[in-house]
Amino acid sequence: MNNVISFDGSYVNYRHLALLCDVMTAKGHLMAITRHGINRQEVGALMRCSFEETVDILMEAAVHAEVDPVKGVSENIMLGQLAKAGTGCFDLVLDAEKCKYGIEVSTMMGMYGGLGQFGTAHSPASSSMSPVSTPWNGGMTPGYGAGWSPIGSGMTPGAAGFSPSGHSETGMSPGYGG
Repeated sequence: MNNVISFDGSYVNYRHLALLCDVMTAKGHLMAITRHGINRQEVGALMRCSFEETVDILMEAAVHAEVDPVKGVSENIMLGQLAKAGTGCFDLVLDAEKCKYGIEVSTMMGMYGGLGQFGTAHSPASSSMSPVSTPWNGGMTPGYGAGWSPIGSGMTPGAAGFSPSGHSETGMSPGYGG
């Protein structure tokens, strides 16, 4: 494939060739990179119209009231949304049968040191050096006292420990004569 595409001396990155191969062979047979090949897959109208025949595809979708699931990168870019790629590419699958056997866990458990109720009173989980339940642990987050935060005063901008403005209302701005 590399020899066919780069016959005139142009360079094509291997990753792009690999992606093209994946698209061409996704259905178990070779598909042409034309409007008669990859553009005839069972995908939404917005994805199909981003390749070729934009007006024809959108008119056909409108006539037949086709619903687009907006799951691809092209559709999300067209609509100005964050594409579901990388870390944003996952779905939540919930097994209703296993939910019947769930155990309720109190959200206030970590804030008041309730970790010992699960038999962890003499384990590293009960130690103050453990990262277990740190969002609830007061000294490890800027929202509760800010023990390890450079702000030093729990999200209060006026008393910032390392700020050039110090405790001044005007800061270091020359416009206010400070």
